[in-house]
Amino acid sequence: MMDIAPDMPVQYIKGVGPRRARLLNKLDIYTLADVIYHFPRDYEDRTEIMPISRWQSGQVVNIVCKIAGPPRRVKPRARLIISKIPIQDGTSSAYAVWYNQKFIEDRFVPGKWYFMRGKVNIGYGEIQLLNPQWEEISSPDERGNEGLVPIYPSTADMSQKILRNIVKNVLELVKGQWEEYLPIELRKRYDLAEINFAINNIHFPVNARSLNIARRRLAFDELFCMQLGFYSIKGKNDVQKVGAPFRIHDIGLEAFIRRLPFALTGAQQRVLDEILADMSNTRPMNRLVQGDVGCGKTILAVLALYVAASNCYQGAMMAPTEVLAQQHFQTLQKFFDGYDISIALLSGNMGENKKNEVLEAIKDGRIDVVVGTHAVIQDNVEFHRLGLVITDEQHRFGVRQRAVLEKKGGNPHVLVMSATPIPRSMALIFYGDLDVSIVDEMPPGRQQVETFFIPPSMRDRLYSFINQEISNGHQAYIICPLVEQSDAIDALSAQELYDQLKEKGIFGDSIGLIHGQMSANDKNEVMEAFKNGQISVLIGTTVIEVGVDVPNATVMVVENAERFGLAQLHQLRGRVGRGQHKSYCFLISNAGNSDAGRRLKIMTKLHDGFKIAEQDMQIRGPGQLLGLQQHGISELKLADIFSDIALLKQSKEAVQMLADGIMILDQRSKLLLEQRIKRQFLNNIDEITFN
Repeated sequence: MMDIAPDMPVQYIKGVGPRRARLLNKLDIYTLADVIYHFPRDYEDRTEIMPISRWQSGQVVNIVCKIAGPPRRVKPRARLIISKIPIQDGTSSAYAVWYNQKFIEDRFVPGKWYFMRGKVNIGYGEIQLLNPQWEEISSPDERGNEGLVPIYPSTADMSQKILRNIVKNVLELVKGQWEEYLPIELRKRYDLAEINFAINNIHFPVNARSLNIARRRLAFDELFCMQLGFYSIKGKNDVQKVGAPFRIHDIGLEAFIRRLPFALTGAQQRVLDEILADMSNTRPMNRLVQGDVGCGKTILAVLALYVAASNCYQGAMMAPTEVLAQQHFQTLQKFFDGYDISIALLSGNMGENKKNEVLEAIKDGRIDVVVGTHAVIQDNVEFHRLGLVITDEQHRFGVRQRAVLEKKGGNPHVLVMSATPIPRSMALIFYGDLDVSIVDEMPPGRQQVETFFIPPSMRDRLYSFINQEISNGHQAYIICPLVEQSDAIDALSAQELYDQLKEKGIFGDSIGLIHGQMSANDKNEVMEAFKNGQISVLIGTTVIEVGVDVPNATVMVVENAERFGLAQLHQLRGRVGRGQHKSYCFLISNAGNSDAGRRLKIMTKLHDGFKIAEQDMQIRGPGQLLGLQQHGISELKLADIFSDIALLKQSKEAVQMLADGIMILDQRSKLLLEQRIKRQFLNNIDEITFN
């Protein structure tokens, strides 16, 4: 057992103190253990020091050099200041060069030694090291051969050198006594390094091979702990909870389905069968239904609510926005028209008297179905007999929020709807606490939205096209990344564009504005006006991204499209093409042939949400796409879902071995693993189940 406590406050670590502790807190580093698990984001290979005499243009080099004199400043044109610091290493001389960074000139002292790393530029009779990274050193011998040097996620006023020294001090304090929590048979089975070797070599690797061995062990730990956490949540649902089995066959469900204005697709019927099988079981349903935009998930929620109401249980449907809650409420009113099923909308902006009436009706059972936003999980909401909980757009709700709603009923059935389509294998991992159903078929007649990537210079032609669509009785969305103009971000804001278009009268008076800073009432009014055709062009932010359904809208324009993820762009594109008319999506960006431009071109070629999500994961990582932190899980720091497929399978197999009792953990290992899992799940899990 280690003498030093992992939860030792970071300020008491050598080299930290109160001021630096506050800086470390900005990096979510509060304890000694947090320092250990603050892994490098990259490494610099400082194996070879390259003398200036051997430099070639275009090389990235390491140099140990002395400042040869005072800085020089050149101003070749307006808004360009070049700072040149003369350097020498005994073989030749050069300039370290920075652009528009005047402050850098005060950082260097003539005669002192520095380590630098940067790109070489040779031209016009001058040797330059462009925008190098640098550290002051005490002597030229200090940088003899450092090998792979860690580069950490950092913050202002916390240099890499200081951060590295803090990590070194922690590792010296631990002295190889960090407690191992994986049993030796598991490590042997999967050829995993011992924990102290892994921790030392992830921070200060002896060589590239040692780094790979360390990374593999710690990436396995991340995946193993994540899946063990999900297993714990699901295990409680599977074993500890007993819910109400619903009748399915004598409640008029078949007749209700026959009355629908459309036939269910094969995929909808298959997923419905899975939902009904769950709801007829004493084990409460805990199912994720995911599918592409427009695949018809909402009707599955309607049918599940019908089953609950027909069994004399209440259903609660929770949406992430007021606009979407209002839309769900109207959809349910339409489908349940003529049935003895009472529906209520519960929103945060209701008047006090009206809200109290609804709360009383929910409490005494006069309301069968409640639709709302976060208002549904407030303490003052008491259900008479809650039997079904539906959360729409899973990535907008965290583990805690969903759990609060579940606790309002006696183990209700839970159905989660997500329009973030990801491959089934990944869904089983990232939504490991849920059973997974996929609606992988689109309803007949659903139009493919033609997508174009255009430069800002084509706006006038685009506006003419939109006016043509308006004259044909159609409508358009224009989405901006910002609500208001920002000096820090070069992007068009919704307010700015609205004011411009209003002033120029390009679309007449039939123009509206919607964004997240508006009150719920104002947003609902604007959306109603758009749905009713009073507004032809709606300018907004991504507040309209989720679920909004206006079949008459045929054009989606996204300004500064490079600022959005692919999955988000696909969601936005899914707001059009919902009717019988040909629909279009225009992605406006200056990105051209850059990486961002190539990413946007993917959208013009792909229309399958699963393939787009896969591309987005590879570009941005699964954490951002799935909103892991909102889901109640920390981002994966080392594991990569695409390149670590083998580790993923092994970690899942290891969890199953624990569950089946094939592998037994001692009490100390359980305690250490529990601490590790709770850290990864941001303390959103109260109890860990190992078998």
